[in-house]
Order: sequence, then C-alpha cells, then structure tokens
Amino acid sequence: MGSLSHTDGRGRLISIWAAERDLRVANIGNSPTCVRAQGSSIVDLTWISSDILPFVNDWRVEEEVESLSDHLFISFALSTSRSRPSPGRSTSRRWNLKKFNRDRFRAALHWSGFEPEVEDHTDIQGMIKE
Repeated sequence: MGSLSHTDGRGRLISIWAAERDLRVANIGNSPTCVRAQGSSIVDLTWISSDILPFVNDWRVEEEVESLSDHLFISFALSTSRSRPSPGRSTSRRWNLKKFNRDRFRAALHWSGFEPEVEDHTDIQGMIKE
C-alpha cells in the first residue's frame, strides 16, 4: 500500500487553487479513495464552499460497496440546518483590536486583489519577487 500522508506537486497546486476560491475539503479521516494493486491513495476530494460546509454531515468512503472501479464511492449527507457548535465554543468571532495592525491589514487586502504573473505557484522565490 502507498503512503497516505504525502502531497505531491499537483496536490499543492490544487490546494492553492482551492484557497483562491475559498473552498474546503469535506473529506474526513484518511481512508483511501482509490485502491489499486500498486497501492492506495486519497485522490478523490469533495470540495465544498465555506458557507455550505456546516451543512455537510456524515462524509465517508463507502469501502463495502462495489463501484466496478478502483475509485471507491463517497457519500455524505446535507442537512437543512446548521449543526450546533460544541459546548463552550463561542459562536461569534471577534478581532483582537489591541493586536490589530491597520497597515498590515491594508497591505494584505491590496495584495490579495493582485494576481502575480508567476505561472509556477510552487516557485516561492518568484512569488516573493512579484
């Protein structure tokens, strides 16, 4: 069986792509989604927008269901109401205004709206230069 803890270059590019679109992975656990004679891997991802993620429940890889493929079925449920937060967890988030740096915040907003002309997002030095 292959290693389930390694993310390759394509995986890093997908992570960047998803972060730019505010998408979240709904996958839970480390069950492989693709099983082959050469090994197994988690290549099938369930992407959910951040505002829908609280409505996703019971995500799982259906290991016992025959898919007639080396890719396993994935199932999950969508609820019509948000699940309640765990006890003791605040339902609202607040800024710590004592630590808030307006100049850095303004720079971050400006930078996030700028699309660098670097084609290879894995080239960190090129991104820093841009």
